[in-house]
Amino acid sequence: MPVSLPAPARKRFLAFGPKLIERLFFGVTFRRANLRTIKLALVAASLCMAESMPASAACVVLAGTADGFDKETAVSRAQLSLDDYIKQYKTENHLGAVTVKAMRAEPQPYWRGRVSENMMYHPDIVTEKSYTVCWQGVVSTYVCTSGAQVCW
Repeated sequence: MPVSLPAPARKRFLAFGPKLIERLFFGVTFRRANLRTIKLALVAASLCMAESMPASAACVVLAGTADGFDKETAVSRAQLSLDDYIKQYKTENHLGAVTVKAMRAEPQPYWRGRVSENMMYHPDIVTEKSYTVCWQGVVSTYVCTSGAQVCW
């Protein structure tokens, strides 16, 4: 059985109920149906704004180059050089956890300005965390560059 308040107490209680909220909203009195519509529109607008905001992730492509007298040595040295560079980059930029994905990087020759296609050794070596391209070097038989995309 509901408890009913005396008339003066009921009047004071209702003064702080939904009617007060209706009056405080932009200083204008709205009907409940209008308030519900305005609230739904505000929620929809905020959801749209949240969806349109870009993710806070930033990415950079890093590369490491090394040489060797055989392909296996050059590849492993280039991948180690890339790993070292990623660690150095994380330290210098005060980054915590990062994701590393294989990404082809342009060859970074030591002695040449560029590497032409006929100097490239094929196939490229692709792992989960690096993409390595190799070419014929000037001093060393093999030179390789490993590339990766690092995101945080």
